[in-house]
Amino acid sequence: MAAFVKGVPGYPISGPVYGQFSITRTGSSSVAVSISSLQFGNIGVPGGYVDQAETEIGAYVNATILEAGISIQALELREGGIYFRGTWPKTITADAPASGNVP
Repeated sequence: MAAFVKGVPGYPISGPVYGQFSITRTGSSSVAVSISSLQFGNIGVPGGYVDQAETEIGAYVNATILEAGISIQALELREGGIYFRGTWPKTITADAPASGNVP
């Protein structure tokens, strides 16, 4: 995964973020996110922050799954894509980030 972050809550920084992660089904409406590598630019992110990001991303994804009414029968990350079997609503909406950092 690669993304450009515009402002991190509590830190006045912006820049590219690179990460390696896995996501596994833990129930019919929940997943677990595991981050194996996280870098901000060319700098590795310390383990405590990786754990915090993993927890916060997992909580956000699971809350979104519940709110959207998604059910998961099977979920696998494969090279080049995601294998998903379950129910998915026709539309999903998302709120702007709480910090107001919207591009």
